[in-house]
Amino acid sequence: GSIQINATGGSGTFNYQLTSPCLSLPLLQQSPVFNNLAPCQYTITVTDGGTGASASQVAEVGGNYASPDLSLFC
Repeated sequence: GSIQINATGGSGTFNYQLTSPCLSLPLLQQSPVFNNLAPCQYTITVTDGGTGASASQVAEVGGNYASPDLSLFC
């Protein structure tokens, strides 16, 4: 599965982190799309690169369901 994040506000420069019991280490990247995810519950944290402000949200990837499209406001 995959998760696509739509972050708005802030400076427009974002870092994206994905954590989950299904991951051995957190995934940290500058791309808002995480692909090849196993079915599981994930916590997404978006951090504004300019201000350091962050927002988090939980998403579920599973089975034959459509990938979630999340909006996080920093």
